[in-house]
Amino acid sequence: MERDFKVSSKGMKGKHHNIPFVTMATDEGEKLTLSLESPQMLKNFEIDQEFTIKILEGAQKKLAK
Repeated sequence: MERDFKVSSKGMKGKHHNIPFVTMATDEGEKLTLSLESPQMLKNFEIDQEFTIKILEGAQKKLAK
């Protein structure tokens, strides 16, 4: 499954405003909120930037860091 999302907001949330997030929405009203690992990752997203998100079933293999 694939969905086309557009960034609608980004910033910091949480009680102490310490959780970076990006919210995206489709034209049909579906919403997706991503909690990011660090505030520096916010620079990778711009308001109205478009992304195609692939939704896969099953677990993905994680690469060792």
